[in-house]
Amino acid sequence: MNYFVRTASGAEHGPLSASQLREAARAGSLRRGDLVRPEGSVDWFRADRVRGLEFGASAPEVVRPSIAAAVSPSESALEVRSSEPEPTTRSDPSPTADGLIRHIEPLALRGFNVRKLDGEEVESVQTQTFIDALRVSMPAALIGRRGILVLTNRRVFVANATVFSRSLQSAYLDRIDRLGYGSRTALPRFLLGAVLALLGGGIILSQSMSALSALGGFSAIAHTQGVILLLVGALLILLARFRALEIGVASGTLVFAKRSIELDALSRIDEIRAAAITSRSA
Repeated sequence: MNYFVRTASGAEHGPLSASQLREAARAGSLRRGDLVRPEGSVDWFRADRVRGLEFGASAPEVVRPSIAAAVSPSESALEVRSSEPEPTTRSDPSPTADGLIRHIEPLALRGFNVRKLDGEEVESVQTQTFIDALRVSMPAALIGRRGILVLTNRRVFVANATVFSRSLQSAYLDRIDRLGYGSRTALPRFLLGAVLALLGGGIILSQSMSALSALGGFSAIAHTQGVILLLVGALLILLARFRALEIGVASGTLVFAKRSIELDALSRIDEIRAAAITSRSA
């Protein structure tokens, strides 16, 4: 198993093998209070909770050797993600007494490792239905992906169903300027549906006129193709328009495509937002 390490300054190193992690601990570059995360996990633990690590004598913070330098070049598989200097005073970044950094669980299950703020708790989770996802992205809906809206007592997170990209938008509740429902139209899908419908209708009309003419020439295959194109075009036109929750902030608008949001969830957003604004003003 490989591991990632986060130091007090927030610098992350990894992936490290188990032998590299043990070597860094013996060299004193990995401290007991540093955070370690197994590859594939979303939670961080204090290094002194990892079994099998023997910590060497720790040098003063100002001369602390780097974790990358503690690993021999032949073994090193380090990828240093931050080069921030180490602080001269140490502070434990873990928000809990047991050294576990907690993430917002509904988002972590979707691959978004968003760290919980102090006192932050999940209030509501809204998931898109198949039809909602179909209106946003037909390929994403067909492979089983759904968007999600997570409301905590501090923030709101929006992730819509997509195939080729994963994006997460968030806003602090006391920064929300407006909140409401609106109807939106996916213009590319609407135009494609209109073209297919017109093409299918033209084929059906031409075949019908051929059947009525003295020359004949009616083709059942062509007529069937026209009907299919017409139906697909009509379906795309219907799916091009959808209802969505719109959350306005100073930097833009967060849009969550869902036909209906529980009234309790909307009311809760208003309540928490009002309480957050009152608290900030105080």
